[in-house]
Amino acid sequence: AIFAHADFFNCFLHRYFGEKEARYNDYWMKNCEVLQLELPEPLLPMAERVPSLPAAALADTEEKVQVHTPTPSRASHALEALRQDIAQQRPELTPKELRTLAAKQFMALSVEARAELMQAVVL
Repeated sequence: AIFAHADFFNCFLHRYFGEKEARYNDYWMKNCEVLQLELPEPLLPMAERVPSLPAAALADTEEKVQVHTPTPSRASHALEALRQDIAQQRPELTPKELRTLAAKQFMALSVEARAELMQAVVL
């Protein structure tokens, strides 16, 4: 018996049963669905198999490779500037503590003060 998330089973069924039965090429299980399958042979580890992906994953491969990464927003830049200022004043803080303190200070600012800080940041 195997218990797992539907995403796992979608990939699992496609990989090991999709070539034999077309209905498993893109099969999404319903909540609490029980599926009984017979394994005709032992399952080979992924390193020994040729990886196979659903047709949807293979479509538009070139577009996926050329995905444009969005540039950080002014708010992100302002938050980073605030974090750097705090780091200079309090060098003993860990990176996590710096991020937390900067986020708290940023959220504590009024809407006008945040807008002013975002305008002051050079992109």
